[in-house]
Amino acid sequence: MEDRSPYRCEDIAELKKNVPHEAEVSAQELERAARRGCRLCSVLLAAVEPYVQGNYDAGTIVRLSMLFRPDLTIRWEGGDKELTGPIEVFTAEDTGCIPIRKARVVCDSTSSEAAFRRIIEWCRTCLDTHRILCNSMSDVHTLPHRVLEIGSAAGDKIWLRETKGEPAAYACLSHTWGGFQPLKTTNETLEEHKRNIPWESIPKTFQDAVITTRRLNLQYIWIDSLCIIQDDENDWLIESALMADIYRNAVITLSAAASKGPSDGLFRETQPEHRGRELVHPLLKSDDHSPRFFTRRPIDHYRKDHPLLDRGWVLQERLLSPRVLHFGTYELIWECMQGKDCECGHMPKVQWLSEKPNFHPGVLSSLPFLHTANAWRKVVEDFCALALTFERDAFPALSGAAKIVKRSLESKGMQTRYVAGMWECWFIEDCLWDVAILGERGGVRPAVWRAPTWSWASVLRNGTTSVTYKGAYHLAMAQREGEEWLDDKALTLHARLESLHCELEGPDEMGPILSAHVVLTGPLLQAKLDGNDLDVPAKKYGSLSEFGRDYDFAEEGPGHIAQGSTLWCLMLVSLRSPLDKPLRECLWCLVLRQVGVEPDGQPVYERVGLLRYRWGADERWPVESWFKPELVLKDAVVKIV
Repeated sequence: MEDRSPYRCEDIAELKKNVPHEAEVSAQELERAARRGCRLCSVLLAAVEPYVQGNYDAGTIVRLSMLFRPDLTIRWEGGDKELTGPIEVFTAEDTGCIPIRKARVVCDSTSSEAAFRRIIEWCRTCLDTHRILCNSMSDVHTLPHRVLEIGSAAGDKIWLRETKGEPAAYACLSHTWGGFQPLKTTNETLEEHKRNIPWESIPKTFQDAVITTRRLNLQYIWIDSLCIIQDDENDWLIESALMADIYRNAVITLSAAASKGPSDGLFRETQPEHRGRELVHPLLKSDDHSPRFFTRRPIDHYRKDHPLLDRGWVLQERLLSPRVLHFGTYELIWECMQGKDCECGHMPKVQWLSEKPNFHPGVLSSLPFLHTANAWRKVVEDFCALALTFERDAFPALSGAAKIVKRSLESKGMQTRYVAGMWECWFIEDCLWDVAILGERGGVRPAVWRAPTWSWASVLRNGTTSVTYKGAYHLAMAQREGEEWLDDKALTLHARLESLHCELEGPDEMGPILSAHVVLTGPLLQAKLDGNDLDVPAKKYGSLSEFGRDYDFAEEGPGHIAQGSTLWCLMLVSLRSPLDKPLRECLWCLVLRQVGVEPDGQPVYERVGLLRYRWGADERWPVESWFKPELVLKDAVVKIV
């Protein structure tokens, strides 16, 4: 709860605590306390002086806050000059006695010598001390099939080298094409690139990546548009299948996080207001032993400031790479398997950047298999909220991450078959994906087929719409220690997987597919589309229903479903949650529409949504009793395409 107390110098000690806290003081009181020798007030007065400008009347208010940030920030109100937004106060050394945190002054530019000293420090710390999850330089892996050999100095020849799998250290570049065609290798340019790639033909982002790689004493870098033959479908399928190994075996991945395209470059000048201004004030006494204090506008680390991180391919590049160096809009950001950091020092508090260790092969293999299931579903959710230049890339862009999950399942002796983004070992639970909708707009079917309708990949992001696994997380919450159910009767699988069929497009079993279908058996209910809900004649009780459509049925086209149309509900799974008071039971059903008939008369269906029934359950009323038995097809065989 917010603690707002009148300002007294002795109360500021409360700001040392990592709890929400805010205090107010007039500039007049602050100036008086500083003159009495209060060390803290002298620092705060020096921080606001450029805005107060000697106007120390009682109506000029300084607000000190730790409400939204772990560091001390100041807002000032009053006088002729407004301070819009907070300023951060920090010190370059630990003070120990006042609530001002240690932080770093941000470099003038992410290309500066000071910035590269920080990069080297991060690299050395990781390589020398992170022995548990991060590989070291002694763990040299083989080069990818093709790399750019760049030499070690400016002016050295750059050429595309076809390797023989020899061991060597290399970097990768993570970048966005941004709607432009970057310099790329094609069948026409392959031999030319193997001889020489002129410096002036290389776009700015690639040039900066080469400069950085050389400064890191690496002579090889892998860049997708140059190391994969872009107009050779077979080469693309082969190389994309190896993406997991390419990024996982690199020493470091350079992320053009602030760039919108190949011509934007890696490096950015840091705005002066974000760097750090050293405080100087007559009442702020200093000597050789006094700490130095600084102010700046806080760097907010918003995702929108890093356009690269909105791209689908980048998710697995981040997760698989042992080390990622982001060249951000305001500063450098570092990630490895055992931590993250940034120049200003506040990156560890950022939540939108998913934690790399959570998807480390060693971590997944050491945890119960349900943790692996939830880790995969979290990756799917994150991925579906991102953008792809080419819709067909959905499975290749997650192929590397899927291989990590497969390795984890193999270590547990489990079934590892993977089809269209779904795992056979928990297929029924994997069907509980839903489309998160703000308003009434659903997802969008891809313009060109890329996945069967039972796969999350059959729906595209549509503005605020994305895929979520809320249903599967409900199941996870009813478990103890990831394995045991709190109630042996908590979970009931009503549907059964009979067969799963898939035709792959290429050699990668986790890659793009040409066709797929599944056959399930379970109780089937007839329904009619009624507004935004379903009318299910078999339902006996007034249980609360939530119908999530996979896309907008009203739009004209092959997916159009008119009001009153017949749909079908396949009962998948029910959960009795002992954590809810009163006891609550939920039932999830796949919502289907018939789209054809097999030669033997078997109906063929498509998935169009997910239905959830909720009931404040009386234990005498199991799920089966919620419906009129004569209207339930108990063991229906359902083929879904």
